[in-house]
Amino acid sequence: MEKQENSRRKALKGLLGLPVLGGVLWGAWSEVQRRKQDKQALLDALNIDPRRPAADADLSGDPIRVGIIGFGGRGQHLARVLGYATPAWVQATKEQRPEALRAYQEQENLNVKLTGVCDVFDVLAEEAVAAFPGCKRYRHHEAMIESPDIDAVVIATPDHWHAPMAIKALQAGKHVYLEKPMTHHIAETYALRDAARQSEAVLQVGHQHRQTQSFITAQDIIKKQVLGHVSLVQANTNRNSDNGAWQYPIHPKASPQTIDWAQFLGPAPQIPFNKEHFFRWRKWWAYGSGLSGDLMTHDFDRVNCVLSMGIPKYVTASGGIYTHRDGRDVPDVLQVSMEY
Repeated sequence: MEKQENSRRKALKGLLGLPVLGGVLWGAWSEVQRRKQDKQALLDALNIDPRRPAADADLSGDPIRVGIIGFGGRGQHLARVLGYATPAWVQATKEQRPEALRAYQEQENLNVKLTGVCDVFDVLAEEAVAAFPGCKRYRHHEAMIESPDIDAVVIATPDHWHAPMAIKALQAGKHVYLEKPMTHHIAETYALRDAARQSEAVLQVGHQHRQTQSFITAQDIIKKQVLGHVSLVQANTNRNSDNGAWQYPIHPKASPQTIDWAQFLGPAPQIPFNKEHFFRWRKWWAYGSGLSGDLMTHDFDRVNCVLSMGIPKYVTASGGIYTHRDGRDVPDVLQVSMEY
């Protein structure tokens, strides 16, 4: 009898709390609605149209057969954008970031087929082949570019390989999606430009966020002169961590037997096998482009995308190795001022 009485008391206490809980939920919902209305009123007053990116591409017909050159962090990310995620990523994301997995599962089918992968690290290349049926491993990028089974290539390699691979692919009539930065040296820029002009294939260089709703809306704001004259723009990228300083993990299976070191080096200075250089290549000018080509390029492109400023008249820069004195020759701190 006493147990029943205690149960009734608990139930009554729960019922008494419902109006309070309901009031809190109603208040929270009302606040969200009020903010939405205030935001819409502001957009209407300023004549701003927050349009979404146009989705008018024709994705019918035979799938585009894509090959990925470089199946590391960026290569695997771009593969997921194309609709191809490794089982290991799916499982880890399901446990740690379920919202990211839902976003991947709900993304549009781009009608592409991942038919090839090329990576000088055996472990990554074999992972791709095992994960994606019909995906063939190419041990050299030249073989992939020359293959009749490939229509387009995604180049996600260290920077010093960007231009040489893209030029060869365009000359072979393959479409190219090239990670930023487009080239490693200025002379390569002109050579790649000429190759693109002489080829009927498409060259696209990847930068972040250009196709997002916020950028399209920002362009509309500038076009309608809502902000008036813009005299100063400040952009910052602060990555105060070892990972932010390119101290990426070194795979336990990395060795001269599992990595084609000579192919990795390519046009770079010839040095003995070095796992640090292979996995943390952004720390050396021989393979990477430093903070300017790795991070600042995004900020510059974002601002230029919205304001259409073009090339600056004057540029001054300073920086140095201030926090990670670990043998790198690329600065870990950089400040740049551009005048138009």
